[in-house]
Amino acid sequence: MNKISELVVGIDLGTSNSAVTWVNSEGKVETLRNAEGEQMTPSVIAFPPGSSPLVGRAAANQSMQFETMSKFKRSVGKLDSDGKPLETYRDENGKSYSAIDLSAILLKKLKADAETALGRDITWAVISTPHYFGEGQRKATEQAAEIAGFKVLRIVNEPVCAAIAYNTGLKSDEILLVCDFGGGTYDSTLLRKEGDELVILDAAGDTSLGGEDITGNLAAHVEGKFNKVGVKFDRTSSEDMRFLQMIRERAEQTKRILASKDKHVFSMEAKGQDVSFPYAQDELSALAKPQLDKIVEITRGLLEKNKVKPDKVLLVGGSSRLAAFRPLMASIAGVEPLKEGIVDIDLAVAMGAGIYGASELAKKEGKSLVVGGARLPDIRDILTHGIGVGAILMGESKEKISVILEKGFSLGTSITKKYMLQEPTSTVALVRLLEGEPGTLADDCKEIFRIQLTDLPPEANPTERIEVKLELTPSGILRCYVRDTAGKSTVFKEIEHKTGLSKDEVQAKKRDLDKLKEG
Repeated sequence: MNKISELVVGIDLGTSNSAVTWVNSEGKVETLRNAEGEQMTPSVIAFPPGSSPLVGRAAANQSMQFETMSKFKRSVGKLDSDGKPLETYRDENGKSYSAIDLSAILLKKLKADAETALGRDITWAVISTPHYFGEGQRKATEQAAEIAGFKVLRIVNEPVCAAIAYNTGLKSDEILLVCDFGGGTYDSTLLRKEGDELVILDAAGDTSLGGEDITGNLAAHVEGKFNKVGVKFDRTSSEDMRFLQMIRERAEQTKRILASKDKHVFSMEAKGQDVSFPYAQDELSALAKPQLDKIVEITRGLLEKNKVKPDKVLLVGGSSRLAAFRPLMASIAGVEPLKEGIVDIDLAVAMGAGIYGASELAKKEGKSLVVGGARLPDIRDILTHGIGVGAILMGESKEKISVILEKGFSLGTSITKKYMLQEPTSTVALVRLLEGEPGTLADDCKEIFRIQLTDLPPEANPTERIEVKLELTPSGILRCYVRDTAGKSTVFKEIEHKTGLSKDEVQAKKRDLDKLKEG
C-alpha cells in the first residue's frame, strides 16, 4: 500500500442518504457538510436531457421533472446473464449505467463537497457496507470509489462502524446487538467487547429490506384512497407519474412525522380531487407489518442460533425511529435499546467509519487514536457467506456446494479439504469456487471463479487426491490453493471477486467521469 496521506474520511454510502466524516486535530469526529449545507446527501441522481446528471438534493428536488435514480445500492454487485454489471438505467443517448456507475457519480459529489469543506484534496476513504453484502458487492463498492477518485483504505461493515461510534459507552465482556435499519437494508449483528477488541460473533440480514419498503406500502395505501374517490393514475403518463412521486414524498414525510407524533393528517390534491385523512402510529405499524415480521424473524433467529442475551442493544439507521421498532427490539432482545442522543442514529455509521479511518492512520504512525476519551478497539471480523467448491456429496445425485470456509469464520482463517475425482481415470479436474450455504445446489450458488487442473495421472482406485486450501486474510482477501496430491498439477489464485468490471474498465470509467465533471 502506498503511504497514506494524513487525512482519511469515513463514508456511509447509504441507500437513501449518504454522509462523510473525519476526525479533526482535536480528536473529535465531525460530519462534513455538503455544498447545500447539509450533513446528509440524498443518494439520488437525476438525468436532465442534454445535461450532466444532478446529484443529491438537486436531484431529489427535480425528481418529478426528470428521470431519477435512487435505491441503486440494492443492485451493487449484481450481474446480468453475460457476467457484466446489471444495467440500472439507460439515458436518452443509449448510454447504460450500472449501480457501480451511479454509486461512482454519487461518491464523486461526496468527495468534491468534502474537499471544499476541508479546503484540501482527499485521496483515502473508509467506506461502510451492510454486513450481509457478499464479497462481490464489497468489491463492486470499492470499484465505484476508485472510479470516483478515492483510494479505499478499507471496506468496513456498517454494524461495526455503529459499534465504534458507541465505543465510549461500552464495557468489556459485554455482548452487543446492533440493529441497523436503514432505507434499503436491515442487519442484525452480535458483537462482544473483549478488552481491546470488538469481536463479531455472528450476523444476519437482508439487503432488500428497509424503510423505503414501508414508504412504498404507505404510498400504495394513499393511492388506494385516491382510487376510491375516482382518481386513477396512468403509469404511462408523465403527469400522473409526477403525482405518484408526490404521493411517495408525502408518504415519506408522514412516516417521519409519525416517528415522534401519535397522529398526522395526510392531505394532498391530485387531478382536481382533494384527499385528506388522519393517520395514527398504529395504522402505520400495521402497514409496516410485512417488513417488521421479517425483521423479527431475522433478529430472533440470530439470538436463538447463538443462544445469547445481549447486554446492550444499539439502534442504527433512520428507519429505526419508526415508533413500533424500538419496543419490538426490546421485546426480542429482553433489554431496552440505548436511547437516541448518545449517538445520532442517522450518522452513527459514518462517524464510525471516520473514526476507523483515523485509527488506521494513527497505527501507521505508531500512535493510538483516542476519541471521546476511549481508544478504538481492534476489530475481529467474520465471513458473511459460506465459501466452498461444487462437489457430488456422499448419498447425493446432484452437485452441491461443499462449504470449506463457513459463514461466521474469523478473517485470518485457512482451511484445507480433499476431494475425489468424479471419474478416477480422468486427466482433468474442474474446481468451481462457490459462495453459498451448506446444502445449496451448486448451480444456485454464486460462482466466484473456476480452476482447471490438467495432465492428471490416472489412478486405479479412487482416493481423496484433489486438495483445496482456502485462506481468508485479515483484510478479507481470499486466496485459493488447489493441487493434485497424486501428481504435480498445482494452481494458486488470489481471488478478484466478480463485479463484471476489469481493472482496465474501471480506469476507463474513471476517465469518463473526470470528463463529465469537466464538462
